[in-house]
Amino acid sequence: MNSIENQSQIYENLVDYLSYSQSLRNIFDTEMESDYEKYLKYVKVADPLLQMPTIYHKEIRSITLYSDNIEVPHGYTLLPMSEAENQQWYSRLNEGTLMQWSITRGVNKSIIASRKFYDNDTIKAVLEMRLDYEKVLEPFMSQLTDNTGGMIQDDNGNIVYAECSMDKKYRPKDIESPKDISENYYLVQRTMKDTGWNFYIYRPKAVSENAIHKLFA
Repeated sequence: MNSIENQSQIYENLVDYLSYSQSLRNIFDTEMESDYEKYLKYVKVADPLLQMPTIYHKEIRSITLYSDNIEVPHGYTLLPMSEAENQQWYSRLNEGTLMQWSITRGVNKSIIASRKFYDNDTIKAVLEMRLDYEKVLEPFMSQLTDNTGGMIQDDNGNIVYAECSMDKKYRPKDIESPKDISENYYLVQRTMKDTGWNFYIYRPKAVSENAIHKLFA
């Protein structure tokens, strides 16, 4: 889990850096005279800032800035605020913290880091970083071998990931229930500070006890 935590800090620092970029803020803070001037700023300022991280970090699928001052979509990098309001994660932006972590459901799962830009108490813009679900969680997934199960819950108790690699006789009835699992398995839990997500790893008590008995055989 340490590697995921270290990576999440990198993503959070990157989102913070971009959110404080005066060059990026000028795009939605400044009234520009013509569509051509807007286009130049989009291409020369926004595109390099928002696309370069995806080159160096393959797990970053995209970075998008949403703002009311953006009237016409510019690729996937700059979109009107109305587009953000249609996203699954948008409703969580008013929960208190600047940075929100969530996942999108469906075929192409993504991990989303989103952050608000403020002007006094008004949200002026939102920055969204979309991460590859499998690549980010791979260090955790790779530990779930040899009769080991794992689960991740977000800070609201929603399941981010749940899987186990166990013989049929050891598999839990519900791999998404920490309460049920804790009664029949040795369970270790840890909370990731940046995301607020809870990580669980568990093994059947019978398997662990057999392993201990073999040590004394």
